[in-house]
Amino acid sequence: SSDLLLVANRAIRADRSSGKFFVDQVTGEDEDGNPILEEVEITIGLRDSTNTQVTSGLDEGAEVAIGYIPPPTIQIGGPGGDD
Repeated sequence: SSDLLLVANRAIRADRSSGKFFVDQVTGEDEDGNPILEEVEITIGLRDSTNTQVTSGLDEGAEVAIGYIPPPTIQIGGPGGDD
């Protein structure tokens, strides 16, 4: 089909041991406005230096996170510092 989904290479993680590929799909937001991510297995096709064709696993219009790093959690109490 002519409906090609292109995803930035940086958004795709490869599991080299299994040969599978994954993206973090954004499924919503939590109460603090942080994205809720779901790891989704995808099948890839052609790729170039910027984008990879996703042949299955994602719907058109799906939002994926690129290099998402969750905000640091602040621990109250517990092992203390030098204060």
